[in-house]
Amino acid sequence: MKIPAVQSGLFKDVRGCMDAAALLVVTPPEGRTPIVVTSLNTVDSATGRRSVAAGSAPLNTEGADEAALRVVTVGGTDVDGNAYVIVRAGARLSDLSFEIRTSRISGKLHEQGTGCVHL
Repeated sequence: MKIPAVQSGLFKDVRGCMDAAALLVVTPPEGRTPIVVTSLNTVDSATGRRSVAAGSAPLNTEGADEAALRVVTVGGTDVDGNAYVIVRAGARLSDLSFEIRTSRISGKLHEQGTGCVHL
């Protein structure tokens, strides 16, 4: 089963894959995409810390190397505001990182006289 490294976030694009993979439903703040899901190294039982030696679960089937197999990028959301993400079976939710990447910031960074930062 093919699990793309780059996904649209639309439910219609992942519904055919749900039998052989895990479906994640992510609700990002409105208008904030892309979402990058990364499989972190597993916690080593001996040290209690994340470790390269403990390994990580692959999330997609398209990556060119181990690092690329650990990342899924989701470009948008469906009409309900949720991003539907499909990852390979075996990925542990506790080992996943969800990050919203943006190249611009909108809003006021400083409101004169308040000393507060507003985004």
